Amino acid sequence: MKKVYIIAAISAVITGILLFVFLTKLEKNKSIKPEYETIVVAAQDIPAFTSIKEEMIKAVQIPKGGAHEKVARETGIVIGSMCESQILSGEQIIIDKLKNQGENKSGIAYIIPEKMRAISIAVDDISGVSGFIKQGDYVDIIASITTAYLPDGTKKENPSNFTAVIAENILVAALDKSLSPKTEISSTTPTPTYSTITLIVSPQDAMKIIQSYKNGQITVSLRAVGDHSENDTPALDGEKILVQ
Repeated sequence: MKKVYIIAAISAVITGILLFVFLTKLEKNKSIKPEYETIVVAAQDIPAFTSIKEEMIKAVQIPKGGAHEKVARETGIVIGSMCESQILSGEQIIIDKLKNQGENKSGIAYIIPEKMRAISIAVDDISGVSGFIKQGDYVDIIASITTAYLPDGTKKENPSNFTAVIAENILVAALDKSLSPKTEISSTTPTPTYSTITLIVSPQDAMKIIQSYKNGQITVSLRAVGDHSENDTPALDGEKILVQ
C-alpha cells in the first residue's frame, strides 16, 4: 500500500512541475507583442490609368509578413504615379503596377501589358454608346458581317449576315488622343464626344476586330462597372432573327 502512495505522490509532483512549466511558457507567449509593418493601400477604388492623388491612398499597419514583397511602404513614392490597371479599395499598392508620368516613357506604349496590343477603332454616336464610354471602362466588341461560313466552320450554300461577339472584356485605354482619367457625368454636364477609342487587346483579338471592321460593321457594347463575366451569347444568323 505504501508503494501505491509513493507512486501517486511522485506522479502528483511530476504533474505539478509540468503544469508549472506550461503556465510559465503561456505567460511568456502573452508578453510577446506582435510585430507590424507599414504599407500603402488604396483608400478608394482607383480606375485604370489614373494619376494617383494623396486622398486616394493611405498608410496602414499590418502584421509583419503579410505584405506583398513589392508593396509601396511610403505614400510619397506613390503620389503622382499612374496605375496601369484598376486598384480596388483596401488593395495593396504594388510598385511594379505604377508608371511615372514624368518620364519620357510615359504614354500608351508604356502602359500596354506584356503580350497585349493597343488598337484604335473609329466610332460614332451609335457604335460608340453615345459618348458614354470612359477611359478605364470595359467593353465587348460585336461584329456584323456577311459570310457563307457558320460559326462551327461549315459552309452555307448562300451567304447571310451574322452578328457575333468577337472580343469581350476589353479595356478602353484612351478616347481620341487623351489618356486623362475618366470624369463623372452629371445631368448638367454635356456628354463628351469622341471619334476613336483605343483598346487593349490580345494579338488574336486585334486581328479579328480589324478584319470585322474592314469587311463589316462593329459596335461597342459597354459593360457595367465590375462586370468581367464571360459573354457566352451565341452568334445570330440574320436569316433566323425571327425564329424562336
